[in-house]
Amino acid sequence: MTKAFQERTQCTNPISTAEENNVFQICYKQSTGCKTHRIHGHGYLSKTPSRSELLKAQIQEQARAKEVANQKNNALQQKVDKVEEQLANEKAERERILEEKLLQIQEEENNKRQALREDIMKEMLSKFVEQRETPLLQVKPTLQGFSIVDIPSLVINYF
Repeated sequence: MTKAFQERTQCTNPISTAEENNVFQICYKQSTGCKTHRIHGHGYLSKTPSRSELLKAQIQEQARAKEVANQKNNALQQKVDKVEEQLANEKAERERILEEKLLQIQEEENNKRQALREDIMKEMLSKFVEQRETPLLQVKPTLQGFSIVDIPSLVINYF
């Protein structure tokens, strides 16, 4: 009858024996008020872990903690790399925009210079045409009846 009872409890029991043992240990500690870490409830079958078992468990826990820390570090490093890449892209974009603005300003200045040159050339051509229309030698009457040639107009027309 005990085998049948055990088979029925195993089939209908939703928790494992390890979980059941943990629940028992917690309830036992709460009901008795003991603070010991020894395993209770199995009588002569329970034993405290040996130093080597404790050391192995500690090493395994350290290895697990180290692996978790490495995973976190890798995740953080990936985030840092992503942010650095974004910053580099933003910097390149700002430099490109600045370069475009600088080229635009230079082009505007060149256009202004060209327009100024054209205005100056038009003005010079109009002055040149105006000077060509005036006679080369201008005679000015003097008091004694002699004429004086206007030398500056000859020099300007020559060049």
